[in-house]
Amino acid sequence: MQKIKKIVSEWRGNKTVWQYSMNTVWMFAARCSWIITAFTVGIFVTRKLGPERLGVLSYAMAWISMFAIILDLGVTSIIQRDLVCHPENKNRVLGNFAMFKVIQCGIMYLIAGTALAFSGQSEEVIKLILILMVGYCTIFSTAIVPYFAAIVKNEYEAFSQITACLIYNAVRVCAVIFDWPLTAYAAAEAVVNISHHLPLLFFYRKLGNSFREWTFRFKEVFALLLPAVPLSLSGIFSTIYSRTDILMLEHFNGFKDVGFYSLATRFHLNLALFYGLLATIFSTAVSSAMKVSELEYKKQLHRFYFMLFWFMIPCFPLFWLIAPHLFKFLYGEEFITAAAIFSIFVCSLPCTGILNAFFWHCTFENKLLLLAISNGMGAVLNLFGNCYLIPKMGVAGAAWSSVISMPIGLFLSLLCTKKGRTILKFILKSLIILPSFKLNHSGT
Repeated sequence: MQKIKKIVSEWRGNKTVWQYSMNTVWMFAARCSWIITAFTVGIFVTRKLGPERLGVLSYAMAWISMFAIILDLGVTSIIQRDLVCHPENKNRVLGNFAMFKVIQCGIMYLIAGTALAFSGQSEEVIKLILILMVGYCTIFSTAIVPYFAAIVKNEYEAFSQITACLIYNAVRVCAVIFDWPLTAYAAAEAVVNISHHLPLLFFYRKLGNSFREWTFRFKEVFALLLPAVPLSLSGIFSTIYSRTDILMLEHFNGFKDVGFYSLATRFHLNLALFYGLLATIFSTAVSSAMKVSELEYKKQLHRFYFMLFWFMIPCFPLFWLIAPHLFKFLYGEEFITAAAIFSIFVCSLPCTGILNAFFWHCTFENKLLLLAISNGMGAVLNLFGNCYLIPKMGVAGAAWSSVISMPIGLFLSLLCTKKGRTILKFILKSLIILPSFKLNHSGT
């Protein structure tokens, strides 16, 4: 007991712990703002649209997101790592990354526009997709996000998200009240991107920086393609994994089941994003530990896996218990099918934590090809799972396919090589053994 009291006292009085804690609070506050509006504005929007129109909008969003993966390619994690290890190169690193995103955006518009011209979509879906595409025009400003994470100032990213949340839901409220067409809801999705991106520039300047000091060299910009190739494969596979469910459901069952599935996945996404927030915030501590020693790095990595796996498990019984009553109360009997789908997705949350930790683990150690293979195997398993389970089980089959395919893909990919088996052993050990909570000399 005395030892526990000493550790608690050290953590409570440590400046670094306090800084990480406040960053976590702010990022959780931003996420909660989206959850609160999902339970308020989102309810009215869902009831207003109904399963069919919600399905059309969700289909358009899923279609354009298949091309929007070009806008990330996972390089953000590499940039954050470089900013932590080499803060003196900030202006060049951010300048190269911003130009990289400008080029990405141009390529995305070109490919998506060409595909749309030959896709044979209905006129309504084409309008929705074109509106959604406008929201990516300010994507270059997201180059600043890894800078905030690297200096443990995630609150500015949180402020930007809260701003976007308020503007996004104001547009949707007006659309419900004034009975605006479906294109207005697509415009809200475009506005949420722009209203998130632009405040990032404001907060960057508020910290005494200037994006006018950014410099870039095309040679260094294109050098980002080297880590981007395996990361882009990983991103492509992840998007295929997450979006094929919607596209295949529309093919097999129609837009109504897409509406049910989309509502359930939005609830699940709000929970899963907590893992992403935690992983982004605490990845800086793990990355910093690499500069201290191998032992310190392994200790932080152990904590990382342990925290992300066990974080949501105590909430499982509550989610399963309230899901049917919650969906019925919020959306009416018409959407009760979505509750059963959400209950299935809850089972995937611990594996979501592991996958987030594994993503950063591969980034830290430059094992990007292994990450791509893991995601690729999960995507392939999900594709076959959808083909088999959707005709047999309907929309629930798509949910079960998503839940089981990615963890099995990770497990199988790690078993294939000696290094992978070493990583798998470390992951399993991290999940079942309590990590060390003693602070080191740097306070982490």
